[in-house]
This record gives sequence, C-alpha cells and structure tokens, in this order.
Amino acid sequence: MGVVSHEVRSPLNAVIGMMSVAKNDNRISQEIKNEYVEPTLIAGQLMLYLINDVIDYTQIEHCQIKLIEREFDLIQKLQEIVHLVSFQARMKGNRVFLDISDGVPQHMISDAVSYTHLTLPTIYSV
Repeated sequence: MGVVSHEVRSPLNAVIGMMSVAKNDNRISQEIKNEYVEPTLIAGQLMLYLINDVIDYTQIEHCQIKLIEREFDLIQKLQEIVHLVSFQARMKGNRVFLDISDGVPQHMISDAVSYTHLTLPTIYSV
C-alpha cells in the first residue's frame, strides 16, 4: 500500500502545487482563478484527503478511526464546497446557491475533512 500511496499522491501533489502557484500568479486574471484554478485546487485537496482515507482503511476495519476535531470556519467550508459543486453544476446548465440562516454559527468544532466528505454527497444528490 505504501508504493501505491506514493504513486498516486505524487502526481496529485504536483497538480495541487501547480494550482497553488497559479492561484498566486498575478499574470492570471481573477476570473480565471475563480472559475478554474480554485475549483481544481479544492478538488485536488479533497481527492488527496480521500486517498489518505482509503490508505487508512485498515484503521476503519479495526474500528480505529481517528477524527481530528478542531475549530474551523463553517461558513468558509460551506462556501468552498458550494464553489466546487457550482463549477460542475454550471457545466450541466444548473446553478447552486448558498443561503445561510442567521442562527448558523461561524465556527464549528469537528473534523473538517470528514464534514466535507459527508456534505458533498448530500449536495450532489439534490
């Protein structure tokens, strides 16, 4: 599994690295960054998290799942998720909106990666 891990993560890390460079490149318009660079960067990071989860599958088999509970910006996380999903929705002729009620807290203590993995399928199924 270690060899597979390296073979899969290395190219993905290169994509994430190049998208990070593009995100900070002043020669690239903000519109291009918002439309293409940001969604690719977020998707790459999510894919890396997913690969790490698959690699750690043995922990799940042995009921040794380790959640990393930390405070994170819930609103920002939801905006990232919607930004990622809206790119694919636009390609299908749809639009996605984020409407946050006043009672939703700005911050949350949870595992941000697991939260994202649980939220994405919910949005995709709608």
